Amino acid sequence: MNIRKFLCVNKFINAAEISIGVLAWIWLRCIGSRRVVLLAYHSISYSPWIHAVSPELFSLQMNWLKKYTKPIPVSEALVTARSGQIFMRRPIVGITFDDGYADWIEHAGPILQSHLLPATFFVVTSFTLVTSVPQIGLSPMQPELVSKLSSQGFTIGSHTHLHHDLSNCSDTELVNELTRSRNILEHLTGKNVSELSYPKGRFRASSFSIVEQSGYKLAVAGHGSVTYGVPIYAIPRLPITKDVSFRLFRARVLRLAAWGF
Repeated sequence: MNIRKFLCVNKFINAAEISIGVLAWIWLRCIGSRRVVLLAYHSISYSPWIHAVSPELFSLQMNWLKKYTKPIPVSEALVTARSGQIFMRRPIVGITFDDGYADWIEHAGPILQSHLLPATFFVVTSFTLVTSVPQIGLSPMQPELVSKLSSQGFTIGSHTHLHHDLSNCSDTELVNELTRSRNILEHLTGKNVSELSYPKGRFRASSFSIVEQSGYKLAVAGHGSVTYGVPIYAIPRLPITKDVSFRLFRARVLRLAAWGF
């Protein structure tokens, strides 16, 4: 397929997604939904990395969420979804971030605060011990920034200590990844840390008991919407990347809230 055909196909797919989003909006207003959408961000910056969303685009997204959805903390979103209640008109949304970058303080936090939006920031604690992440050209959060983010009222969660793929870890390695990260974060924040994000969304279902015994009350993972009966240690999210336009963002949130795909 040449580049012109690829662009035409991509344009058609995007237009179809946006049209489906309009139908989802009508569905939500007329019929409602039992689903909750958790958004997964990484960096809010001008980095060329695919997982870096510009501050301007992020601000547009947050402004829309404030006006047309009901953003709530992740822990509340889980309880709400598992209640089986039907939500009318305004989709229920939770906002999360993975890894731990300095731009959370510079861009993400201030934008969220300006819209009075709650969020959970999942931190890789080994990132706080280095001065840069050379693979993507971003500055990691230093320990004092983690403390500052927590003091601003945001929830701090664990993204493990070394960001290893937990589906390939032994039970001993898993316990170390979970407890070491949690202990460091609790020391930095002075608060209980009970929310976990699996690196790259990967996990072993057989490890849920270890996650629970390590002090976590919930864990977020791969793609999807949160609905009644979802496992509390495998909660799906919607990844948001720089190639998702504002119109596509709205359409995908609405589609996932309405139908779960």
